[in-house]
Amino acid sequence: MEINFRADREAHLKKLCEEMGRSVDDFAGEAILTFMEDYEDRRDAEAALAAGGPTFTQEEMEREFGLDRRVPQRHQKTA
Repeated sequence: MEINFRADREAHLKKLCEEMGRSVDDFAGEAILTFMEDYEDRRDAEAALAAGGPTFTQEEMEREFGLDRRVPQRHQKTA
């Protein structure tokens, strides 16, 4: 597969890959896989919503599965 970028974007990509110690092929491959997974997740979520099943808030899901990671607020001294 070949991907053609504008010269400035290609230079930017190469710089980022160099900073991360990764090849352009590895970086691009991971980015494409991430995009594909995100797209499929969104597609599946939209299909589930269209089917009219139950919905839950993020907070409800976090509580249900013990993932409630809210950090307790610290008591602050008032002046």
